Amino acid sequence: MLQLTPVFEPVENGWWQGRVKELPEVITAAPTREEAEEHLQDAAHEYVAWLVEKGLPLPSGAVDDVELCA
Repeated sequence: MLQLTPVFEPVENGWWQGRVKELPEVITAAPTREEAEEHLQDAAHEYVAWLVEKGLPLPSGAVDDVELCA
């Protein structure tokens, strides 16, 4: 399991931005933090799947699944 570090911060108009510390390409925003967490989990999973499909290096080790850690 690839464990990644999520970072959340409030942005304009009360929205929340989420990004992955180890994958700066993965960033999302939503009206609530909970939605931002869901979107970020999906985005991170899809991005890692794309890296695997293209044979590109992952931030660390092999991956069966992606887990965002606190």
